[in-house]
Amino acid sequence: MRLIWGVMRWGVWGANLKPTQVRSLIETGLEHGITDYDHADIYGGYTTEALFGDALEGHSSLRGQLKVITKCGIAYPHTSQPQLKLKHYNTTAAYMKHRVEESLRFLRTDYIDRLLIHRPDVLLHGEEVARTVEDLKQSGKIRSFGVSNFSPAKAEMLHQYTPLEEHQVEIHPLHLEPFEDGTLDQCQQHNWSPTAWSPLAGGKVLSPTTEREQRVAEALDQVGANYNLDRAQTAIAWLIKHPAGIRPILGTANASRLPGMIQAAGTDMDIQDWYTVWTASTGEKVP
Repeated sequence: MRLIWGVMRWGVWGANLKPTQVRSLIETGLEHGITDYDHADIYGGYTTEALFGDALEGHSSLRGQLKVITKCGIAYPHTSQPQLKLKHYNTTAAYMKHRVEESLRFLRTDYIDRLLIHRPDVLLHGEEVARTVEDLKQSGKIRSFGVSNFSPAKAEMLHQYTPLEEHQVEIHPLHLEPFEDGTLDQCQQHNWSPTAWSPLAGGKVLSPTTEREQRVAEALDQVGANYNLDRAQTAIAWLIKHPAGIRPILGTANASRLPGMIQAAGTDMDIQDWYTVWTASTGEKVP
C-alpha cells in the first residue's frame, strides 16, 4: 500500500479523538490495507503517541499488523517539558535515546518500526547519530531509520555514516522543490522511500485563494475528470505517478475518505495529464 496515515491531527491538535475512536480508525485502515502510521514525539504537545498507545491497549494483536513511524529531534517547549526554554533541535545521543524511550512508553510498544530525525539540526554530528542509531537497532528499540525535511546534501552526509531508508518531505503540486533540488533523484539513487507530508498543500488545492492556487485547482479538476477522480484524489494520483515511489501521508481523521484515496493511489496518470498540473503550478510551459 502506497498510502500512509498521519496521526498529527487525531489528538488535541485537531479531531481530539478518544482512544476507542482511534482504535476504530486503525481497524478500518487495516481493512483497507493501510498499515503504516506516521507520528512524531511532539504531536499534540507530546500527547498523541500516548493516545495511539491507549487505543492499542488490550488489543495486542493489532500492533503486529502495524508499522509505526515516529520522529524526534525537535525540542518543543511545553508545560510537560519545563527544561525546554525555547524551540530548538537536538540530535545528541542522550536526547535521541531519551525521546525513543518516551515514545516506546507512550505507544505502549517494545519497538518502533522506523525512527526519523524530524528536522535538520545544524549541530547534527554524523558519527554520533550513527552510533546512536546502531545502539537503538542492536537493542531492538528501532528497526529502521530515516530523516525528514533534510536537504539532499545533509541527507547524503548522514547516509555515509548510517543507512537511511526514508526521507519525508513536503511534496504537492504547490511545492515543487523536491522534484528539482535533487531530493527525489537522491531517493531513487539510494532506493529510499520518499514520503510526502501535506500532499494536499494544507487544503490549498481544495480551497484556493491565490491565482496560482486557482490555476492548479482548475488543472486538477480538468485532469481528474479523465479518471473520475475529485480534486483531492487527483492530487494524490499526481504524486503517485512519480518514479521515485512517493508515499503520500493522509492527514484526515475521517475514515470515509479512505476508499477514494485508495482509488487514487491505484490510478496510473497519463504523462500529459501529469504535466498539465505541473505547467499550471509553474505558470509556464516546459522549455
